[in-house]
Amino acid sequence: MGMPGSAQYPTIEKMGARIRRLRKGLGLTQEELGVKVGVKELAVGDWERGKYAPRGENFVALADALGVPPHYLLYGEAGVYREAIEEIAAIVDRALATPAPGAVTDEIQRTVLSPSDAGGAKKEEA
Repeated sequence: MGMPGSAQYPTIEKMGARIRRLRKGLGLTQEELGVKVGVKELAVGDWERGKYAPRGENFVALADALGVPPHYLLYGEAGVYREAIEEIAAIVDRALATPAPGAVTDEIQRTVLSPSDAGGAKKEEA
């Protein structure tokens, strides 16, 4: 387990900085972002200053209004990559659960079980 402030436990201040940077990048005022999310300008300012974090529907609406996945607000780039890795892992799990006959097994044998043979190297026959 990580410590507070690590990638596993984001700080409210870091989330607030991300919210502010994204809002300004979109050219929105706090009031305009508040309208998109359905909250008052004061709430957006409080989020940006790290006074408190958006919750529930407001959190999801904020991420949507800023054009980022919710993980990004919490973790920054690490969250985006983590989400992509989880998606890739799910695809691999599904492929391994129902592989084309021999395809995955052949690929695993070529690249994992016999790495010295990978790349087309052939053993000499005696």
